[in-house]
Order: sequence, then C-alpha cells, then structure tokens
Amino acid sequence: MSSTFVEISRELGPGDMDALEGVARRIADGALAGLPTETVFGLCASIHRPDALDRLTLIKGRPEDAPFAMFVPDLAAAMEWAEVPPWAVRLLREVWPGPLTVVLQSRREETRALGARDTVGIRIPAHPVPQQILRMVEGPIAATSANRSGKPSLLTAEAVRAEFGLEVDVVVRYAGDGTGLASTVVDLCGDRPKVLRPGGISEAQLEAYLRRE
Repeated sequence: MSSTFVEISRELGPGDMDALEGVARRIADGALAGLPTETVFGLCASIHRPDALDRLTLIKGRPEDAPFAMFVPDLAAAMEWAEVPPWAVRLLREVWPGPLTVVLQSRREETRALGARDTVGIRIPAHPVPQQILRMVEGPIAATSANRSGKPSLLTAEAVRAEFGLEVDVVVRYAGDGTGLASTVVDLCGDRPKVLRPGGISEAQLEAYLRRE
C-alpha cells in the first residue's frame, strides 16, 4: 500500500487549488506530506503538531541533534519567527524565494520543536506548490529533504511514494521536477554569512548580492 497521490498541473487551475487546499488541511491535521520544491522533494509537517514532527523524525532516521528547517511564505513571516540582522535583509530580498536556507536566532519557543535550541533554519521555497500551501496553512511548516538519513535525496513523487509508502500520508506530483541540487545553507547569526552547506546558490553569488548598493 502507499500514500495518497495528488496530481497537480503546471497551470494551477481551480481544481488544482482545491486539491492543494485539501493537502494543506491534512498537514494542519497532522499529516506528513511529500512536496515538490525547486531543489529536491521535501517531507513536510505542521510545526504545531508534535505528533507529526515525531513521525517525521522517525521516518527520516536522523540524529536528534540535526534539526529540521521550516518553510515560510515571505520575509515578513521569517522576521516574525527569527532575528534577521539588518545587513542580511537586503540579501534575503535578493535571494528569496529560492534555494537558500538561512540559520537565524529564533524569536519563538515553538521552533525548539524542530530540534534546535536557540536557532532556526528558514527557507522561502520558489516552487508554486509549497508557496500555495504556505498561504493556506496557519504558520510555517517543518521541512526536510525526502530521503532516509544518509541516503540520496529523492527527486520525484513516484520515488517518494515508493520509498516511504504509508509512512507519508500524501504526496503531491507536479508537472516538472527540481534541479536535484539541495538548497545552500548559510548561518546568518554573525556579522557575515557563513556557508554551512553548498547548494543551489554559490558563495560567490551571496557575496555579489551583499556588495550591491
């Protein structure tokens, strides 16, 4: 047996929006969802559902000291959940939405549910599916790449459904796959960005954005 499969067309017509609203409701109710992004497929859960986060930790098989990131819909939402240094605001306006996850000082206790004590990783995905779902759910959603810990990230809805079966409640298929290159992870807690994981945006690109007037 396998998870529910939701097919979404590239045009995102009214029927697609209704289907995505259904996915958003299921996430809010505690479901685990496999969602396409512009990088790799993601596994997502409501940050407000500890039971879903526990399930996500279990199926991912990752160490407890490896926190999940979270998706937010826009920069204003990111600034509600984390302390964004003034020098970094321009950078984020240039790069987001896109394949950049930033580590920031958290402003809210709820982020501890993701596995970190004082910091939180945040990303605004550019893909239309998570973008639409983020507008339909209350608050951010926890996100991690769709793979077992230590294995390659999965790139298609079919691969996610084959790997996880009923462990993931719903998988969204969109007409178009990601790049296969994970998001760049950057620590913005200091005075300059510190790249923790290379990915879709290079360090040279980050520096170029910072130099712009």
